[in-house]
Amino acid sequence: MAVNFSYDPTFSSDSNTLTNYVDFYIDEQGFTNGNNSPPNNPSAWYLTVATWSAKINWIQNALRLRRGFFSINQEPVPFANVTKVQAQWALANYLLVKNNASFVYICGKQQYGYMFLRPEYAAQIGSPVDAMHQNQGIYQRDFTNGIAIVNPSSSNSYTVELPAGYRDLYGNVPGPELIMPAHSGLLLIGS
Repeated sequence: MAVNFSYDPTFSSDSNTLTNYVDFYIDEQGFTNGNNSPPNNPSAWYLTVATWSAKINWIQNALRLRRGFFSINQEPVPFANVTKVQAQWALANYLLVKNNASFVYICGKQQYGYMFLRPEYAAQIGSPVDAMHQNQGIYQRDFTNGIAIVNPSSSNSYTVELPAGYRDLYGNVPGPELIMPAHSGLLLIGS
């Protein structure tokens, strides 16, 4: 059974219980909270801190139970105006929990039903080599040819030591230290 359902922190117990009865989730909230925040306050459109952690745990539990997962990340702007920062937030979060039955989509405000492609979708990050883990104040997951990094804090930035030999999705070589601002995601690819 496939359902259109997003984790609801107000009903966390019910959200977690539902996981036992669903085969595939279509999550229109994604990591952008796009359906639940006021349109005139785009900074409130992103899951952070405790809500982010609870949602990540919910997704991981569903995937451990071999449920499928489709993360729709509706940004607070038209698709043509979605920034690299917004795209990397959605993709880095998705890659933290991705398995072989999960999918991601980024669209603009109420722009469902269109094939919106982004160059970031073609990133050659490889296969996961570990699970998501906390490192230097941020969360990361290592891949055979890259790293997904997320800072879910609503207020704290973290300085992260990076291994050599990586570039971002746009060809820039960061590091050896990188400041991850509050509420940010980053994908690094092997050079």
